[in-house]
Amino acid sequence: MSIYDTLNPKQKEAVLHTDGPLLILAGAGSGKTRVLTHRIAYLIDECGVNPWNIMAITFTNKAAGEMRERVDDLVGFGAESIWVSTFHSSCVRILRRHIESLGYTTSFSIYDSDDQKTLMRQVFKAMNVDTKQFKERSVLAAISSAKDKLITPEEFLLNAGADFREKKTGEIYKEYQKQLRKNNALDFDDLIVKTVELFQNNPQVLDYYQERFKYIMVDEYQDTNMAQFKLVSLLASKYRNLCVVGDDDQSIYRFRGADIQNILSFEHTFPGTKVIKLEQNYRSTQNILDAANGVIRHNFGRKDKTLWTANGEGDKILFKQFDTARDEADFVARQIRDSSYSYQDQAGEIGGGEEYYKCYYPFLDYSPELAALRTCRDLGIPGNFMDLPYREILAACEKSRSEGLTGDRLLSDGRFFQKLYQKTGLRSFDEFWEKYFEIQGLCMESENWFEMLLGYCRMIREDTPPEQICSEGCEARCGRLHHNHRTLVTSDSFISSFL
Repeated sequence: MSIYDTLNPKQKEAVLHTDGPLLILAGAGSGKTRVLTHRIAYLIDECGVNPWNIMAITFTNKAAGEMRERVDDLVGFGAESIWVSTFHSSCVRILRRHIESLGYTTSFSIYDSDDQKTLMRQVFKAMNVDTKQFKERSVLAAISSAKDKLITPEEFLLNAGADFREKKTGEIYKEYQKQLRKNNALDFDDLIVKTVELFQNNPQVLDYYQERFKYIMVDEYQDTNMAQFKLVSLLASKYRNLCVVGDDDQSIYRFRGADIQNILSFEHTFPGTKVIKLEQNYRSTQNILDAANGVIRHNFGRKDKTLWTANGEGDKILFKQFDTARDEADFVARQIRDSSYSYQDQAGEIGGGEEYYKCYYPFLDYSPELAALRTCRDLGIPGNFMDLPYREILAACEKSRSEGLTGDRLLSDGRFFQKLYQKTGLRSFDEFWEKYFEIQGLCMESENWFEMLLGYCRMIREDTPPEQICSEGCEARCGRLHHNHRTLVTSDSFISSFL
């Protein structure tokens, strides 16, 4: 039996449609990744497409890694030639070869949020910006939003007109970009903006990549912003073999610049588009889907779809309303405790899973989810039963045992971060989270994540120079933490002082 015979009719139709623009409207739990990977395999095995000519783009490194594994399993020989990556990773690879035509060298630096803030402080100082009226974070957010829309500093100033705040922000934006270029650096948003600029200003470079990527697939298309849309449009404009997968009903990243019109107007942008709806759900029961369909159909400007399943009707939906978040958390925790399902099976169903917690990390101290964690601890349910945002941290903490206390025990205590905040001596909890976020993204890959977090707090609390508490030889192992000083590692006695 062929691997394509395991697909349902709509999935198979999407896999077999290989030429011209294709919009796959994939409802939740409908097997969209399965469709994408089988489509890649079909292009290679049945259509004779060179793996070199296929590009698959997704949004996160984790998703790209999972897709890469599936493609490798299906395709086998030649799979390594398929370009499976995120938007930003793809742009870095392109810019490392061709950015010299834009006035940078190929050894350009990529500024993280810490670098951006440092540079913005320098810009504020050089321009004598009133920090009571303008905050570095808000100006950086405005600049990021402008770049998502491909608005240059000159266009920003032009659009500002006589508005003082907008005009001043535009001037700061212009100076910020000037300093980035002077430092031969790009920030994260620039990676896409500069790639679009490269393609628009260098037809030969664009033609090279159009010939390279004759078949392009984009996952989670509803989350693309204008810059990403423009990038994909330029690459696909020659052969028009563009397949995008998304669901307008799952568009939740407008606050990050996502433009829902990219998917809603896809057929207008790419005439002759084939539209295929994946409506069969493999995850839920029909009662759940009926409720979801009933709610979402009230959205305006959506592409109509109705999810269904062969899983049966399932239990009736239980509607409960509570006076407080604590009451809600108590109910959820007891339901989990008394359920016949394992804690692991239920992990992703609370709060939307891992991505929910990552997005709402700062608010955990006040959320029903954290209250549920505390309640479950009181009821004797293991502290790590949920797919917590701590999941990746726990693995590192387990390697950081201190006086018999594991990371599991520390982080399953809902009061841990409050204790940590108090130890830093910072003025506000918001300030603590801001600094916490700075190192979270920088150090997540390190095996000594937990020690670095505590070391950073020690540096804040004691006003200790970083070089005095940095361990030697760690620079090559971990990402940057505080300017050019790296990998803060503390002693067992210091870790225990936080308990």
